[in-house]
Amino acid sequence: MKKIKLLIPLLFSFLHFICYAQEEDIFYTLFINEQYEQLIHEARSCIKNDSLNTEIYYLLGLTYSELSRYDSALFFLRSALNADSNNLKILSATGKTFTALGRYYEAINIYETIHQTDSALINPRIRLANLYLLTHKYSKAIEQYKYLSETDTANYFYYKQLGRCYQDIGNTDLAIVNYLRAHALNDRDLGIVSRLINLYLKKKDFNKGLELAHKGLGIDSTNVELRKQRAYLYYLTEQYPPAILDFHGIMLAGDSSQFTHKYRGLCFYEEKSYLDARNDLLIAYIKDTLNAETAFYLGLSYRWSGEEEEGIKYLNKTLEILKPDSRLMSRIYIELAGVYQVLHQFKMTIESYNKALEYSDNKNLIYFRLAQVYEENLDNKKMAIEYYQKYLDNRTIDHQLYNSSSETMEPLLEHVQSRINRLKEELFFEE
Repeated sequence: MKKIKLLIPLLFSFLHFICYAQEEDIFYTLFINEQYEQLIHEARSCIKNDSLNTEIYYLLGLTYSELSRYDSALFFLRSALNADSNNLKILSATGKTFTALGRYYEAINIYETIHQTDSALINPRIRLANLYLLTHKYSKAIEQYKYLSETDTANYFYYKQLGRCYQDIGNTDLAIVNYLRAHALNDRDLGIVSRLINLYLKKKDFNKGLELAHKGLGIDSTNVELRKQRAYLYYLTEQYPPAILDFHGIMLAGDSSQFTHKYRGLCFYEEKSYLDARNDLLIAYIKDTLNAETAFYLGLSYRWSGEEEEGIKYLNKTLEILKPDSRLMSRIYIELAGVYQVLHQFKMTIESYNKALEYSDNKNLIYFRLAQVYEENLDNKKMAIEYYQKYLDNRTIDHQLYNSSSETMEPLLEHVQSRINRLKEELFFEE
């Protein structure tokens, strides 16, 4: 009888386990069959009876992720982790959810935990490397992609990602090396071809760029980006007729960008087709009225096609574009002077204020500030008096000066006059 009493709890536990195993099988079947709403309804009912069933929390997390309801997914995955914090499949699903939510640093922490637990796992390492790249942690991303490329030398994606890392940190040579490795393994990824061409443009190796552009367009002749790059390379290598053909094809494909009109116009200009050049360059100028090169060659195209007055108009516009904004230049030099003064670099302070004077129509306040530098920072009374006097001579309006002791605004004119009188008195006694 005692044995029977002992067996009864064990039997209930076993039956309980069998029931949950069956329920989990049903939930997995619903998940595989994408019956997500039914799964959610039945799983939530099951949770009410047993709040510690880790597998059901995990399945709910996966289900909500499939429905792109990532906040809910994260809630259930965290609940699963509370019960089983070292479960790698739950950690991995949580990492994916953080990534989907744009919470990249939390995702990185998750994948670093997985990596420390089992460094042989490839997929978490790939995701970790991608997140390092995404968050601009290039040295860490490079470390991971190097390991992956050494582990699987036939996977072009790892070399492509290494190329991106090196390109982003400005290491053009290593970027090219890795993109070329990726390209050798998969020459149909035209994104790699385009990136390589841009790098060759940066190195001014136009012939290698053209060679790649030809090969890429041999695979896909409709690729507008590659054709635009080839057209530009033709222009840079002074092959104007094929450049014009490529630019024309790009326009037929729907590209009406400022870049395309500008460089086709420049090609026409070099070919002395000035009317055609005018048409393209005028469109390019309308799209970007601050491009000095466009305005200049538009002016020349008008000139050489017999419309000199229009030519003068656009050549003058070129001068306006190239001429610096006096107010902006003055302000920049005044700000620079203020920074140099804080750093006690008073020679540079004076030099910057003098530069500001070259661009400013309203010079009197700059004279006042120069006087202050000579008086307060350099103890040069004569120069201070000279600039205070210049302020008085050039003053057009009555400025106000804040008095920190009385916390009031006072006329600057009176302050300047008092400083001149005081400094002259001090010089008298010094001499």
